Amino acid sequence: MVPFIGIPFSRGAVRLKSSNWTDEPAVSFNFLDDHRDRTRMVDAFRSSAEILMHSAVSKITGNPFPSAFTERVGKIAIPSTKNRVLTDVAAALLDSGITVRTFLMDHFVNEGPELAGLLRDEKALADYVCGAVVSLWHPSCTCRMGEAGDPDAVLDQHGHVHGVQNLVVADASAFPNVPTTNTNLPTLMLAERISDELIAAGRRVTSNAA
Repeated sequence: MVPFIGIPFSRGAVRLKSSNWTDEPAVSFNFLDDHRDRTRMVDAFRSSAEILMHSAVSKITGNPFPSAFTERVGKIAIPSTKNRVLTDVAAALLDSGITVRTFLMDHFVNEGPELAGLLRDEKALADYVCGAVVSLWHPSCTCRMGEAGDPDAVLDQHGHVHGVQNLVVADASAFPNVPTTNTNLPTLMLAERISDELIAAGRRVTSNAA
């Protein structure tokens, strides 16, 4: 289970490091910076854990544990022959039986604390959740639309960058607010709308998307 906050109160920031456009910007997500997000995330994690540990669910799951996208997980996720062999062997062992699976999960796979222990300790639960939270890999609103006088706005309602000629943004970064669904379809809708406006105005449409 993956509890998440669809409409966060916390706000991150993207700032330029220099006037050189090739320099990577300074990105700060500020996850759970707002106390309301921290409270909701802890509550969501607790509810998910209680569901997994419920007697009816435990009959088909067994040995639930808290997971996080740690540095070790990130290294294993890198495509390579070594990682492919490692994950294939690990998957086969985990599927071999509950005894082997429990031993491997408790001693090698799981890097987090015991789930039942977290539910008994509110401070430990909050500390773990706040330390393990990650992005859902769909950053948005970094070039948000808004009026020219809005200090947080980068684009007008047509995607044109304020104060810059012939530069239009038509992706998830243009959203004024984080959408409550996967960003794929909203991004396509936004891009098609802006491209239609450019074509109607007789402008040539080219893409510089990564």
